Amino acid sequence: MRNRLLFLCGMVAISLFTATSYFGLPNPSHLGLISTLYSSGVLVLLMLLCLTIKNSRLAAVVFSASCFIYLMLTVGNWWIFQYFRSYFNFEHLSFLRDGRSGLKSAADFDYISQSMWQALISSFLLISFFLLRRGGVSRSAAVCAFFVFSAITVPAKVYIDTKYNELEKRNLFTLSPYIISPVHAFFYSYGQRGVSPSDGWSKFKSMNDPLIKDKGLAEGQEKLNIIILTLESFRSSFVGEYGSKRGLTPNFDKLAKKSYLFRNFYANSNFTIKGENAILCSFFDHNAKLSIAEYEFDKALRCLPHVLKELGYSSSYFHANHSRFYNRAEYFPNIGFDELNFYADLLESGEVGRREVIGWGVSDEQMYDYFFERVKNYGDRLFFSNVMTISAHYPFRYDWPIGVPNEGAHIEFEEESVYKNYENAIFYSDYALGKFLERFEESGLDKNTILVVTGDHGVWVFDDEDKHVAQKTEDFFRVPLLIYHPNNPEGVIVDQVASQVDIMPTILALVGVKSSQVNGIGKDALRKVKEPWAVMMKGGDIAVRLDDKICVPDRVSCEKAYQSCLTMSSIGVSEYNDSYKCYGISDAVGFESEYYDVPLDINLLDEAFNMVAFENNSVVAGQSASASVVENPMHMSFKALLAEKDKTRAFNTEVHESKLVP
Repeated sequence: MRNRLLFLCGMVAISLFTATSYFGLPNPSHLGLISTLYSSGVLVLLMLLCLTIKNSRLAAVVFSASCFIYLMLTVGNWWIFQYFRSYFNFEHLSFLRDGRSGLKSAADFDYISQSMWQALISSFLLISFFLLRRGGVSRSAAVCAFFVFSAITVPAKVYIDTKYNELEKRNLFTLSPYIISPVHAFFYSYGQRGVSPSDGWSKFKSMNDPLIKDKGLAEGQEKLNIIILTLESFRSSFVGEYGSKRGLTPNFDKLAKKSYLFRNFYANSNFTIKGENAILCSFFDHNAKLSIAEYEFDKALRCLPHVLKELGYSSSYFHANHSRFYNRAEYFPNIGFDELNFYADLLESGEVGRREVIGWGVSDEQMYDYFFERVKNYGDRLFFSNVMTISAHYPFRYDWPIGVPNEGAHIEFEEESVYKNYENAIFYSDYALGKFLERFEESGLDKNTILVVTGDHGVWVFDDEDKHVAQKTEDFFRVPLLIYHPNNPEGVIVDQVASQVDIMPTILALVGVKSSQVNGIGKDALRKVKEPWAVMMKGGDIAVRLDDKICVPDRVSCEKAYQSCLTMSSIGVSEYNDSYKCYGISDAVGFESEYYDVPLDINLLDEAFNMVAFENNSVVAGQSASASVVENPMHMSFKALLAEKDKTRAFNTEVHESKLVP
């Protein structure tokens, strides 16, 4: 009787332990619950197996290790999802190299009490196991129970594998908490499911066909240096030139008045490295999985540094953190960079000694100072540089070196404090950008350099949590883009929808490369195309902006106001059709738009999922094509191009006035 009671206690402990693995709660999805049942069954089988082992010490070690692994995988994947919107599996162990930097935000972990509950239950489970071992267990009874629980666990595994295969066929599968338990997620393999059909890719590529003939620039024109500034977490909803009244971005706004300003521009992902792949390679990285930089870094992608090298450019990359973060040390040379500058690596090697830390790395100001010191050594060499900032990285609660708008403000709610700190981070990013622009002009680079300023992604935090789901998606993904050209005498507003995959072909067009000669999925955003679009990826979900229509997942459910917001992914083909909605946008360039229902375009969503899957599988299979770089012999001067802009660009632009009102 005593052993039966102890065994029952063990079963209860396992049930509580696994049933609350959805951030301390039962999983709201039936598929997630079955995944939890499967994980629970495996742990029960492990316990029964250890009860039959004659060597008590070995049995204790094996089962204790099993409980510890379950606990670490559960809590660890909660933490991973809070910051990266996806669980991780054994295929992504290289991600652990980045964990040390991520611990800088450990104080903001949302699930401390739930983790303590998990630890308490696992301790109770171990006590029950040891008491069972001490009391003695009938080997035949343990074996019998083993087969009984196998009869439950195996069908559960077969069922969820069947459902996951359905999702994979629709390119919908994701390591989301909604459809898989954190322990099961770690051991689940995506594998290589074969190359997806190219129909979706061809559809989106054809929508980028220009409406006017590609003319290019004047042959023999002086080539210009190129700098891309990618600002961490820099979102359009905070920027004055996109309609914000908060006054957080005076330096960006000033530069925008003499640049091309893209008002309907979107990030393609919520990951920095995936945004960089979009910007530099015109390529959609994985949706739910971690970036190909982590585990497919040796695949040949023909990216912007490669193409510019053939035009005589040297290339360099600058980042405040370590080169091991996202495996950039191995990955970035493969996409064409000649020189890598990671400030944290330089500090460790003693090459630099000055350090002014904000958040996850040295301050943006210090990074910019180092950049300009390096540029001095380039002399007259034609160069392309990409600078990635980091000071505005979540969770934004840092000691800023300047006064910020919300410093000392009374903050009543935690959700509100995250948003206010986010505003402070944006304000500092713009302040540092102002310092960069001062050096940019002092150095004379403003006379011979194309400067691109954009954001890598937004952060899931809002001033009003009751906003329409389409507006939240817009706020989250819409990031600024401006392109400063020294021969551009006036600001130009571009309202055509574009995204990060369009940056590479747009830059190449500005230095004389036809968009038809660039093999990426993107377009030259300075030329009107048939059907301008943007595809946005987040945690296995996809949103699509097509002209004045946006299709979004319509089931966002948040426990908090920021990155712990749970992305509810589809759990079946029938529910997939019900879980997305399409909306018309009354004001296609504003952040106070009215949204109205339009028919669900399920074909558009299918094609978007297929397009992303085809991009991924083509790269993994080594099938990405290369475009030869041939300068267009039918060039015209840039000033002539501006004079002919009504003929050569034929999209709705207007001269930049003192204030852009969306």
